Amino acid sequence: MVQNNQHHHHRRRRNLLHNVDNKNRHSNDDDVDDQQNDGRQSINKDGNIIGEQNNSKQQQQQQHRSMNRNVFSHGNRSHVYSILSLPIWLRKIIISMSIMFIVYIYHHHYNNNQNRNQLQSSTNITMASINDNHLGSPFGQFKQCSNDYEQDRLQFKSCTPYKCGRFVSDSIVNDNEALELRLFAQTIFTMVQPNGGVAIFDLASGALSNGTQFINLYKLLKHLPDREKVIKQKIFDTFHVVRKKLLQTITMTFGIKSDHLYLTSPVFFTKINSKQAAKTLNDEYWHPHIDKFTYNTFHYTSLLYLATYQEEFSGGRFIFIDNDEKINNTIIEPKFGRISFFTSGSENQHMVEQVSNGERFALTIPFTCDPNKQVILPTTTI
Repeated sequence: MVQNNQHHHHRRRRNLLHNVDNKNRHSNDDDVDDQQNDGRQSINKDGNIIGEQNNSKQQQQQQHRSMNRNVFSHGNRSHVYSILSLPIWLRKIIISMSIMFIVYIYHHHYNNNQNRNQLQSSTNITMASINDNHLGSPFGQFKQCSNDYEQDRLQFKSCTPYKCGRFVSDSIVNDNEALELRLFAQTIFTMVQPNGGVAIFDLASGALSNGTQFINLYKLLKHLPDREKVIKQKIFDTFHVVRKKLLQTITMTFGIKSDHLYLTSPVFFTKINSKQAAKTLNDEYWHPHIDKFTYNTFHYTSLLYLATYQEEFSGGRFIFIDNDEKINNTIIEPKFGRISFFTSGSENQHMVEQVSNGERFALTIPFTCDPNKQVILPTTTI
């Protein structure tokens, strides 16, 4: 009996010890779980990784990988990273793509402009380039006359054109004649200082642009004892030689009588300077116009070019406006000693390109069918 009681007591004590041991073991496991939970709560609460945690390095690596996966994601807008915070390899890709995009846009824009310019230039007609030598008979084309001459045909039947057109010749005026007229123009224009980009001298009236106005050179020369040193008689002689050759060429080309065609005014030299801005309406030479209406005396216009395009100046080409869009037009490139002549009505509306560099010299020599509008040039003896 006593042994049974002892045995029962011993088994009971063993069970109590076993229960206590189990209880302690469960208590330790709960403490570990609480510590881990506390660690996770501190990470979630602060939004950062705590350095003292044993697994902090693993969590940093996991967050870094997550950031790389979500660099271009728009879902999480609470985290904004600058380009400097990105990995080097990713920054190189972004910079390379940006440069490629800029280069593409530049070349696309440049090629479009080039194609547009080539299209416009290819649809224009260069009637006379600086590389052409139009010797012998004048080169050009006849055109249907406008209605501008209907009233003139009633008054001036032997002179008014029934066939109109535009022509070019490089053999009417020789080099010596052109050079003498060019040097004369340069001498005259050194005497004044026009404010705008255009200097004008009318050989018929003596009007010379100075500042924003005109002075009369002939009146000023009358008070100078050595006026023949400024304007020599030889200049007028050379001009009359050129005038006679032009008159003969125009009458033969358009089939009119030479004794019914007269020199008219203004007969003017021009020097266009690219360095000065326009100050007056006379300086705005680039507007399209019709000589018959602009001057009211012209029936035929002739131009003597005293400078060469692309050698002494850029821009400044002579353009017949055949289309309002500035394409399908006819271009004449000025060349030293070259003559262009044409009927002065609406069929030959024209303009001069703006001179972008250098100086452009030219001489305008007009003719009229109206004897009342003819002009007699003065001489140094007057």
